[in-house]
Amino acid sequence: MNSAIHTAPKIKEVQYGSLSACKDIDIGQSVIVKPDENNANQWTEIPMDRHNAGSGTTGTTNNVFQANAIIHSIVPFAAMKQGATIRIPPMQWHCGGWDDQHFHDQLRIPLPVRSGSSSSSSTPMSSSSSPSRGIVVTLEAMARECIAVALSPRPYFDLGKTYVVHLGAASNLQTVIRRRMANPSDTVDVALPSPNICSSDKFQSYWIMLQNKGQVSVGVGKIPGKHCVASLDDSVYHELRSGVDAVKYVGLGNSALGKRARDVKVRNVRVMSVPDAFVAFGGIPVTAYDAVQARREEQQEEGQGKEDYENDGIEDALRMEYSKECEKAKKRAEKFGIEYKQPQPDAFFSWSEARRMRANPERGFITGFNIMDEKEQEKQRKRKERFEMDSNKSGIGDGDDQGNDNGNDDEEDNDDDDLVEQN
Repeated sequence: MNSAIHTAPKIKEVQYGSLSACKDIDIGQSVIVKPDENNANQWTEIPMDRHNAGSGTTGTTNNVFQANAIIHSIVPFAAMKQGATIRIPPMQWHCGGWDDQHFHDQLRIPLPVRSGSSSSSSTPMSSSSSPSRGIVVTLEAMARECIAVALSPRPYFDLGKTYVVHLGAASNLQTVIRRRMANPSDTVDVALPSPNICSSDKFQSYWIMLQNKGQVSVGVGKIPGKHCVASLDDSVYHELRSGVDAVKYVGLGNSALGKRARDVKVRNVRVMSVPDAFVAFGGIPVTAYDAVQARREEQQEEGQGKEDYENDGIEDALRMEYSKECEKAKKRAEKFGIEYKQPQPDAFFSWSEARRMRANPERGFITGFNIMDEKEQEKQRKRKERFEMDSNKSGIGDGDDQGNDNGNDDEEDNDDDDLVEQN
């Protein structure tokens, strides 16, 4: 007796050296998104059949939503195809900062589709796509640190109008959200503790969104709004900017600095506008990051035991405490005009991790400074003199290009203010 054996189709794995070179951007799909009334209106979604995506109907899922959903949206999205991965080298030494190669003209909020067809469903829904409501980005990335995601009104880094989210800044201890200006004093940014947010041995899920008239948020996991690690309120700029400057495009970068900076791998990027189903609730709900709970949810999906995810969650909580101690030390040093000294990590981490952090304290990340500025040139000159003095004391010759075995990066790479977002 013959029996049919169904096997899942093999996914072709393709790796690209930059986002602009990617040939696997899909713009023909939609997803049904609705607030979960039973779970604080949390983001919930069901995929649509491809053949129904442009017809205004939801096929077999329509009856389910008629019975269970008060309101939902049909949201078009652009996405990298499954199996496509972008491998991004550090921007600092590869191209000097943000470049056209870090963007793709199709990785954007889909253009609105004008259709005269009406939906057969009695349930309110929308198939519109509008940058004016904001943007939602989901992605997966593997990196030791410094994943950079740009939200721009155009398919390039537009100074003063582009937001950049840096995941895993400062030795994978912080998340930074920044809109850089030509005048550094006008730059709008926030840096908050998010220890161990990057993973160098597996892909981690993230979400980023801009909504509610200038609120930029970023979090961990696959559900937008859940486990938020950082938010930036830029409502003043939102009120002043023109409609053509609404964020539409997504750029992918690598803001790691130093000789030992590693590549970043990114896959499964998806871009859409904020679903209008959340308008009645004041936007997509945002909940604070819970390190232990986030680790539990992630590792339960991977089938790991309770002891494994609880131990990892405790380690994440300790990293968070250490990052807060670093921030306190910085504020104290600034207040009393003394040199900042990074707190000893021994009380927070394992011996091996503490040793690594002592050897490579607070590596920097990229976001933007003017290398032609006189103040920046003076800072570079002083660093060079200081490095030469340290080299003479340690007996290192002028021609040493091999690096040291202790893992130290160049001292100038450890200055969090030295950030590069040059075009």
